[in-house]
Amino acid sequence: MELIKTQRGAPCLINNGHRYRRDKKRESHTTWRCCLKGCPSRCTTDHSATVFLKKPNDHTHEKLSTPQIDIEKARTSAKRKAVEDMHAHVDKMVCEEISASSLSYKHVHALKSAVYRERCKLRPTIPKIIEDVFSAAESPAFGLESFDVIIRDEPNKILIITSEDNLLHLSACENILGDGTFKSCPKFFEQLHTLHGYKDGIYSPCVFALLPDKKKPTYIRMLQLLQSACNERNFTLSPATVHTDLEVTMISAVHYSWPEAAVALCNFHLC
Repeated sequence: MELIKTQRGAPCLINNGHRYRRDKKRESHTTWRCCLKGCPSRCTTDHSATVFLKKPNDHTHEKLSTPQIDIEKARTSAKRKAVEDMHAHVDKMVCEEISASSLSYKHVHALKSAVYRERCKLRPTIPKIIEDVFSAAESPAFGLESFDVIIRDEPNKILIITSEDNLLHLSACENILGDGTFKSCPKFFEQLHTLHGYKDGIYSPCVFALLPDKKKPTYIRMLQLLQSACNERNFTLSPATVHTDLEVTMISAVHYSWPEAAVALCNFHLC
């Protein structure tokens, strides 16, 4: 006797090659009936479905094949593991379930689909418009708890993600490296711009800014928002040198925001 869940999440009892769905749940017991319509077989168990209080009567049909039962068990096990460890690799998880049963690799797609559906229930809805991104940025479901500073500038479509510790570290660095990524940027934004602080021979990513374009006013606004966030915490953000690539608008924004800072150009894009 084994208790699993159906594709819809309902409890399902497996016993001797037959499946039972929960019929009624009483104060002291649970009754089950055969999943096949028209079959009169029923049984009664305790609530944990570990002990029969009334054994099943005869069925009017053949038992399920071993692969049918195994796919149900594997689906339940994979879905449980998928939510217990949201970062576990789906392919590896599914292969382990197949190896532990009589299933073949033709069942991979069905199991992977079940895992993805189960994880989607716990994950936030994918934003459909840019306004959804700003409203959801501070939601615990997005897993940004370690970033306790979320700067939202909806009119200018700028979203900055950082933390107080990161701002403190960035303020303590004389050298800052700015790097924009355009190919791997989230939807609704033109680029992900990252600011790294250089200290003790290590470049540490401190600020992640989603920007709508690569224009000078946008870069200036990004730096102004960071400056304000630091000022609110009595941090002094005044780097001696800012390293950036050969992007004229970013260079101009740095000169505008920090007139005394030197600009060091990185030309690795041309290599």
